Amino acid sequence: MLDAMSDQPCIWIVAPGGYGKTCLLQSYVEVGRRASIWHNLDSGDSDVVTFFADFSDALETAGYAPLPRLTPDVQILSRFSWLYFQQLAEQTDSPTLLILDDYHRVAADSGLHEGIAAAIDHLPASIRLVILSRERPPPVFARAQAHLQLGLIGADELALTEAEALDMARRVTGEQVPDEAILEVRQRVGGWVAGFMVMLAQSDLSSIEPESVTTLFHYFGHEVLNHTSDDIRPFLWQTALFGNFSAEMADRLTGKNDSAGILRRLVSGNYFLQVSQSASSMYHYHDLFRDYLLDYGRHQHPTEWKLAARRAANILAEVDEPHAAASLYAEIADWGELARLINCYGERLLKRGNHRTLAQWLSLLPAELTDQQPWLIYWNGCSRLATDPKYAREQLRQAFALFVRDGDRQGALLSWAAVCQAYWIAFDDMRPLAGWLNELDTVWSGNETGLPSEIEAQVGLGAFLCLIVVRPDDPALGDWEGRLTRLLADSSNPDLNSMAATLLMFHFVWTVGDRGRAHMLRNMLHTAESSLAVAPMTLVIARSWGDFSYEYGFGGSLPRCLESLHAAKNLADVRGIHLYDASLYGGIAYCQLTSGQIDEARQSLDQMEKALYRERTYDTGFYLWLRAWEAWLDGRYTEALDLGRQGIAIADNFGLMHPWPMSHLAAAQTANSLGQRAQALRHLANIGRWARRTQSRIGTYIRGLALAQFSMESGRRERLRRILQITLPLGQVEGYVGPPFFRPTDLTKLCSEALSAGIAKNYIIRVIRNRGLPAPQKAESSEHWPWPVKVRVLGEFRLVLDGTPYVRMRKAQQKPLELLEALVALGGEAIPQEKLADMLWPDADGDAAARNFKTTLSRLRKLLGQHDYLVVRGSTLSLNREYCWTDLWRLHELASDIDAIARFTGDHKPVAILESLADRLHIAYSQPLLINGREAWVPAVRNLLHERYLRWIRKLAHSMEYAGASDLAAALRASAVVVQD
Repeated sequence: MLDAMSDQPCIWIVAPGGYGKTCLLQSYVEVGRRASIWHNLDSGDSDVVTFFADFSDALETAGYAPLPRLTPDVQILSRFSWLYFQQLAEQTDSPTLLILDDYHRVAADSGLHEGIAAAIDHLPASIRLVILSRERPPPVFARAQAHLQLGLIGADELALTEAEALDMARRVTGEQVPDEAILEVRQRVGGWVAGFMVMLAQSDLSSIEPESVTTLFHYFGHEVLNHTSDDIRPFLWQTALFGNFSAEMADRLTGKNDSAGILRRLVSGNYFLQVSQSASSMYHYHDLFRDYLLDYGRHQHPTEWKLAARRAANILAEVDEPHAAASLYAEIADWGELARLINCYGERLLKRGNHRTLAQWLSLLPAELTDQQPWLIYWNGCSRLATDPKYAREQLRQAFALFVRDGDRQGALLSWAAVCQAYWIAFDDMRPLAGWLNELDTVWSGNETGLPSEIEAQVGLGAFLCLIVVRPDDPALGDWEGRLTRLLADSSNPDLNSMAATLLMFHFVWTVGDRGRAHMLRNMLHTAESSLAVAPMTLVIARSWGDFSYEYGFGGSLPRCLESLHAAKNLADVRGIHLYDASLYGGIAYCQLTSGQIDEARQSLDQMEKALYRERTYDTGFYLWLRAWEAWLDGRYTEALDLGRQGIAIADNFGLMHPWPMSHLAAAQTANSLGQRAQALRHLANIGRWARRTQSRIGTYIRGLALAQFSMESGRRERLRRILQITLPLGQVEGYVGPPFFRPTDLTKLCSEALSAGIAKNYIIRVIRNRGLPAPQKAESSEHWPWPVKVRVLGEFRLVLDGTPYVRMRKAQQKPLELLEALVALGGEAIPQEKLADMLWPDADGDAAARNFKTTLSRLRKLLGQHDYLVVRGSTLSLNREYCWTDLWRLHELASDIDAIARFTGDHKPVAILESLADRLHIAYSQPLLINGREAWVPAVRNLLHERYLRWIRKLAHSMEYAGASDLAAALRASAVVVQD
C-alpha cells in the first residue's frame, strides 16, 4: 500500500486504535531497511512551539545538527515550517521517512496542522511524511489532498484478510479452533487486529455483539479487570494516569516496591501494555485500554482517583513532564499546584518560546488567584510581550507594584526590566520611561551582590533604554553602558545579547556617532546571529537596526545598506515575521531617497504604508518623515512642511532619541526651501541643543552640514568654508559618510567646495564614492572632483585614472591615446567617427580607416577600464560627462560665461565679475593645446582654439570699456600674447 503511493509526499494512515497502524509501518521500515525518523506526539504538541522544540531536541539527541527555533514572534507558520523541513532535508543522506505517530492527540485548533500542511507543499524529495492517526486529516489538509500530495490509507485497507486471520490464529491457538470459527471472529470485529486477538482468547465468542471498536474494547477492558486480582486492579488504573512511565514512577505513585515485576507480568499477560526497547524501560498502555482505565478510576473510585491524580501530577512535574502535569492539576482543579508548576516552569517555557502554553495554563486559573500573585501576573505579561506589548506592559506594571509591596526584589527587578522591554517592542509613547527610571531607584542599590548575571543584564538593558530616551546627559549612562557591555560578554542568552547589542549599536550610530564602539558591537551582533537559538524577530531587528544603521552611518555603501535590508526582509518572509515590515520598507526608501531615486522611493513607501502597524507610533512617525523627505525632494514644499509638523508631534513621544533631531532636520530643510530662513535656523538650533545634551557628534555634524548648505545658497562663501573647516574634520575622525534629508546635488556642491578649498580631501573623496554622489555639472568647479577619468590637453597631454596619473608603458598604447587626444581636442562630445578616423589615418582609404578606428576604440575602452566612459551614438563618439572631466570643458564653460556677459546690455556691467572672468581665463588657458603634439592634425586644431581665445579676450575687453574700465581693457589686450610652438 505504501509503495503504491510512493509518488506522494505524504501518506495519512487513519484507523481506530488496535488496527495495527504502528505494526504495519514498523514492518515496512524493517523489511525495507528504510531510513526513518519516528516521533510520537502527545497533547502537549498541540502547542506548535512545543512540537518543534521537542522534535528538534530528539533530532539533536540522534545526532542531527540544530534546526531553527520557533518563537512567538513568527506570524506566518507556513514559512517557518517550510524552512525547518528544508534544513532537516539537508542533513539526510538518503530518502527518509518522517513518521508522526498518534497525531490524533493534537487539538483541533492547534497551529501544528497549518505547519504540517504547509510542509507537505514544500517537502524536498529526500523526505516522505507518514502520519498515523485515529482521525481523518483536518480541513487544512484539503489542499494537499486535492493536489494529490496526500494519500489516505483507511481502516478497510488495514483490516485482516482471511488468509492473515487464519495464519495469525494458527500461531496463537494451534489447530484447536476451526477455520469457520476464526473467519466468523474476523468478520465480527471488522478485521480489527487487536479485537481479533482478544476474542480468540475468549471462551465464549458469541457472547458479545460489538457496536463499535470502542464499545468492544470497553468490554474487553471490563473482562480484563474482572480477571485481575484486587491488588493489581488499582495498580492498573493508577498507572494509567501516566502516558509513559517507568517502574520507579509506578512505585512512587502506587506505594509498591515491586512495580518492575508487576509490569513484566502484565506485559507477558497481554494487558495491552507495551514497553520501549530503550536503555531505560518505559511503559505505556494501549490508548483505548488506558482510556478505559482512566474512566474506570474516575467513576468507580473518585476520591482515591483524585488523590492519585495529584500524586501523579507531582511526579510528572519532577520528571520534566510539565504538560501532562498541568493537565492533571487542571482536571482535579488543584489551582495551587498548577500555580506552583507555572512559577517553576515559567522561565523555561519563555526561553523555549512556549508563550502560548504558558498563557494557556494561566487562563485555566481562577482570576481571584492570578490577580493576587505577582509571579503569575508577571508570567502572564511576559507570555504576551511579543504579541500584545501594550497589554503586557500593564500586566507587568501590576506585577512590579505587588513585588515591591511584598519585598521581592528579584521579582521587582525582572518585572521592571520587562516593562522597559515592552516599551521598546511597542515603540509608541516612550516618555513614561522617565517615571520608570525613578522607580528603578527604589529597588536598585547600585552595588549588587549575589544577583544572577542575566537579571543584571536585563536591568542594564532597561536602564540604558530609559537613560538614552529621557536623560542622555545623566552621568549614569556611561556606567550602565559599561556594565551592560561587560555583562554581554558573560551572558549565555543569545536573544538578550542580540537585543542589548542592537540597542547599543543604534545609540552609538544615530545618537552619539561613535564608530569605534559601534564596530565592536557590530562584531558582537554577528557572533550572536550565528546561533540558531536567536529568535528570528531579534535577528530581523539586528540586521535592520544593526547592520543597516552601521552601513548607512559609517560604511557609506548604499548597495550594502540595501543588501542588509533585503536580507532582513527575506529572513522575515521565510520565518513568517512581519511586525517589522514597515521599518524594513522604510529603510529601503531611506536609501533610495538618499540617492535621489524619488520614483523608486514612492513604491517602497506605498509598501510601507500597507505594512504599517498603527499602534507602533514609531513606524507612523518614520513613515511621515520619509514622506516629507520625498515631497521635499520633489519640490512639494508645503506638503512636506505639513508632514514634517506631524512628524515632530510624534517624535516628541520618543524623548531624546534620534527621531527628535531628524524631525527637526526635515523641518529646517523644508522651511529653508520655502524662504523661511529664521524658522529653519531655529530648527537647527534645536538640533544643536540636542547634540550638546546627548554629546552627539553626529548631531553636530548634521547641523554643521545644514548650516553650510544654507550659507552656500545665500552666497556667503567665506562663512561656508569656515563651517566646512569645523564640520568635515569631525566627520573624518568618526567616518561619517553623509546624512539623510539632503539633496544629493547639494552634497555634491558642498563636497566640491571642500575639495576646492583643500578641506579633508581624502575624507570627501570617500564620501563621494561611497554615497555615489552625482558629479558637478560645471567642469570649472569640479576640477578637484574624484573623476574616474581626467584628461588635460592644454599644455602637455595628461591622463589620470581614478586619481593615478597614467604612464605610457608601451608603444602599442600610442594610437588609443592619440584617439583620446583628438576626441578631447575637438570638444569631447558628439564628434563624428569619420572625422576622427580621417585625422588619425589620413592616408588610409575609408574602409581601412573605419576598421582601424573600431579596433582602436576597443583598445581605448580597455585602457580606460570601463565601457561606459565612452559613448557611441549613431556615428558619433563622446566622453561620458558623468564619469569624465577635461580642461577644455572648463575652458568652454568660461567662454559661455564670457558670451553671456558680453550680451548684457544694462547700464552698469559688473567690473569685478569681468576681472574675475579674465583671471580665470588666464589660468584655464595658461598653455596652448598639446604643446608636445606632433601629429599632423594638431597645429590646425591648436590654432583654431587660440583664435577663439583671442575672441574671448576681445569680448571681455570690450565689456570692460563699456563699463568704464578702459585701463583694465588695455591691460587685458596686452596680456593676450600666448607663446606658440
